[in-house]
Amino acid sequence: MPPESSRAREPTLGPSARRGQRARLEDESKVGDLRTRHESLTARERQIMAVLVAGRVNKQIAAEIGISEVTVRLHRGQIMRKLHASSLADLIRISDKIKS
Repeated sequence: MPPESSRAREPTLGPSARRGQRARLEDESKVGDLRTRHESLTARERQIMAVLVAGRVNKQIAAEIGISEVTVRLHRGQIMRKLHASSLADLIRISDKIKS
């Protein structure tokens, strides 16, 4: 029998642990991509996004910020396009991922 090495063996990861690690790395990569897209928003778009995900409708946002409802709709469309969100629910999920 060969003598045991004095070095401790590196623990090996099983297939499920490797899949979990790979999924976590992919998720971190996606969050990084989302943060990059979020940074591409203008200050006004970020402001409107924050109020949108808080549950306000366009008319309320317009009154709160002091702009027209049409302008809010334009900004909202730009936000959705830049963040690749297809719905308000997608936008809320993106917001949650960016915050964490």
